[in-house]
Amino acid sequence: MGVIGERLVRELQGLSCMPFNESEPERQSIQVTRSFGVKLKSFDDIAQAVSVHATRLGEKLRSRKLVTPAIYVFCRNSPFSSTEVYYKGTSIMEFDTYTNNTSVLIKGALAALRHAFRPGFTYHAAGVGAWDLTQEGAKKQKQMLSDHPTPMIITTNNTQKNIALNVAIDKLNQLNGKDTVFFASSGIKPRHVTKQLMRSPRFTTRWDELARVV
Repeated sequence: MGVIGERLVRELQGLSCMPFNESEPERQSIQVTRSFGVKLKSFDDIAQAVSVHATRLGEKLRSRKLVTPAIYVFCRNSPFSSTEVYYKGTSIMEFDTYTNNTSVLIKGALAALRHAFRPGFTYHAAGVGAWDLTQEGAKKQKQMLSDHPTPMIITTNNTQKNIALNVAIDKLNQLNGKDTVFFASSGIKPRHVTKQLMRSPRFTTRWDELARVV
């Protein structure tokens, strides 16, 4: 079984071979991506998906007390399509300061999507990402992340009012369930939701899916 198998045997015998980390290492980047439940052509449908991804990105950043100087967006069709050439559009939108404000992330993501989206393709997936992350309140000089001579900059408007709004939304969603409160740009009845017809039962997180013994 090789070295890995020998380590496993020793671990099962009570001999520690791999160090245990009590704290998660600091993230350098975070991505939120998802394939669509149905293939989409409309910019508005894809924009709703990107808005949801930007919302999740903001939640992840705030839960780790991280901020980002920019947001990256991509949208693509299927690389296995026999009816159209493969296309993957990407774009970056920078912020004037580091942020984890959901409304700002959505604004930047939708602005970037307008540059990445090309009509005429049947899109299969989209996603957003953030990198060069730093802790909230850390004094770090913001670097230009784009090679474009005139990078696109979004004003963050990180006011105490906006910060308090994000905290309130996070608490409501934690107490009452995901998306109890959400931004309208995410759509009321989005078409991009991933199909879960073949999902395994969620025995450990859903009471109504617990295994029954009769």
